Amino acid sequence: FIGPGAEYQYFFNSSFPENTTMIYWISGDLRFKYKRESLSFETGIGISYSEDKANFSYDYLTNELVDTYEYVDSVHYDPITGTTEYFTTTVEVFDSIPHSSSSSVEKQYAYLQIPLFIGYDIYKTRNFCVNILAGVVFNTEITKKDYLPTIYHDDSRITYLGTNNIERNKQIINISGRIGFNWHISNKINLMAEPSFNYYSHKLYKNYDELKKPMSIGIRFGLYFKL
Repeated sequence: FIGPGAEYQYFFNSSFPENTTMIYWISGDLRFKYKRESLSFETGIGISYSEDKANFSYDYLTNELVDTYEYVDSVHYDPITGTTEYFTTTVEVFDSIPHSSSSSVEKQYAYLQIPLFIGYDIYKTRNFCVNILAGVVFNTEITKKDYLPTIYHDDSRITYLGTNNIERNKQIINISGRIGFNWHISNKINLMAEPSFNYYSHKLYKNYDELKKPMSIGIRFGLYFKL
């Protein structure tokens, strides 16, 4: 059998550093399956894409209006009427006022994936089959892109810029347990849905020893074509 598939994974929050959120983890792959009676073996190649949102804080000074007062430019006295007239100008007083705000850096990753699975059929009918699978997926980083924000405030000056220098490990191993639901559309085509529970033997992020090793739940959909 050979066929494409697509998968989405949701990671639990205990796997991430403070002020960091994973936006998504999705993947696509092409798998090859060898089946002999109820036993099957799968491998293939795939690419996964993931994105982090890393928040940070910063301080800035803004030149703002803080007060006004009336300044007397000149005085005119009318001797006939005995009145005095004052000519004034409104003066505005500005000062640098401190503010704090936050922004975020977006980091996008792409991984090359190599899955290795062994499966066993636990229920079969003519047009439907349920199997259990266990195996590993090797992930190695192939690209990373950082998207930095543009921080700008009118009449302002940045005085402090915080950082959130998160970095992921280059290689990650996913130990996965799955249940496969297979529908035989025809003699040559199978439709598949595969929920999964995943445990990662390596932490996602460097230099964060206090974090737990990642765990996720996922769902994969795909097709298999019988050769």
